Amino acid sequence: LKHMREVAERRQQLELEHEQALAILKFKQDEIKRLQRAQLFAKREHEGVVQMLEELTQLVLRRELSKVRDLEEKCRSQSEQFGLLSQELEKFRLQASKVDLASSSLLNNPSLSVLANGVGLTTERDCAGGTLDLVSLGEIAFWSL
Repeated sequence: LKHMREVAERRQQLELEHEQALAILKFKQDEIKRLQRAQLFAKREHEGVVQMLEELTQLVLRRELSKVRDLEEKCRSQSEQFGLLSQELEKFRLQASKVDLASSSLLNNPSLSVLANGVGLTTERDCAGGTLDLVSLGEIAFWSL
C-alpha cells in the first residue's frame, strides 16, 4: 500500500512535470514563431530600405551627372567666348600697330584735331580753349577701328 501511494505520488509528480514541460515547450514554440515573424518583418523592411537607398543613389547620380554636363557645356561656351575675344584682341593689336598715332604727323595738324567720329584730340590749342574731349591714345586707336 505504501508502495502504491509512492507510485501514485511519483506519477502525479511526473504528470505535473510533463504539463510544465509542455507549457515551456509551447512558450518556446510561440517565441520561435514570434522571432521568425519579427525576422521576416525586419528582412522586408531592410529590403525596402535598400531599394529606397538604391533609388536615391540613382537620383543623386543622375542629378550630379546633369550638373557635370551643364558645367562642361558652360566650360565649352566660355572657351569659345574666350577664343573669340582673343581673336578680337589680336585683330585690335594688329590694327593698333598699323596705326602708330604717336609718331604720326596728323596729330600735329590743328585742322585734324577732331576725328571723323567727333572725338577730339588734345593739343596745345585745345587745352587752352577747353572745348574738346580729352582722350588717350588707346581710346583713339580703339575708336578709329
